[in-house]
Amino acid sequence: MGLFEPDQHYSFMVNQKGRPIRHRGEEVPADTTIVTQTHYLDLMKIYKRFHNDFDEVFFVVSSRGDSEELRINPKLCEYNNVLCLEYEDLIYANRSQLETMVQKLTAIFQDRFGYFFGENSSLLGSESQMNAIQRLEEMDKAVASLSSQPASVIDKKFGVHGGHRSNSNLLEVKPLAANEGDPDFKHMAEDVKKSFHVFAATPPHTASTVLTNWIM
Repeated sequence: MGLFEPDQHYSFMVNQKGRPIRHRGEEVPADTTIVTQTHYLDLMKIYKRFHNDFDEVFFVVSSRGDSEELRINPKLCEYNNVLCLEYEDLIYANRSQLETMVQKLTAIFQDRFGYFFGENSSLLGSESQMNAIQRLEEMDKAVASLSSQPASVIDKKFGVHGGHRSNSNLLEVKPLAANEGDPDFKHMAEDVKKSFHVFAATPPHTASTVLTNWIM
């Protein structure tokens, strides 16, 4: 979310009948935000449901370890609109590692989806990456504030819940860099004049909140 809508509250596709998308406690259409998080892993069904609403639907997924419950079907990673990452790609312990992680992930995102965004999209430039870094720092602060709360308590901006382990090295949060007029992307890649949506589709316990808050 940090790359595209750094101040936005997260959206989540609920893994139940109808697969509703919820945002700030309300059921909403997919285009309410650019990024939607979900633990529902039938990417083909998601694509068939939404591909007529956007020029492209992307999936960024993360897997962890060897258990099938924590891994995405590797065949799905062969599709051009799917980017598969590992849990280890989303781990950082300090500001320097966080900056490196965001730069590396954004470069991988750019390379994988360059057929749509082009080689030098302003949507994925240094300002967007800084917004992603600062959003993740704010997320870590939210995690720390909820560390003594039960798991039922959820921060509706970042999608983190109580009881998570906080990262004490990342609690110095600077304000987001000012954008010119706080531009509204309106779910459009202005460089290519096309609409798009990104699903952060991950098994539980695979650093999904880091993934979502980096890309949103």
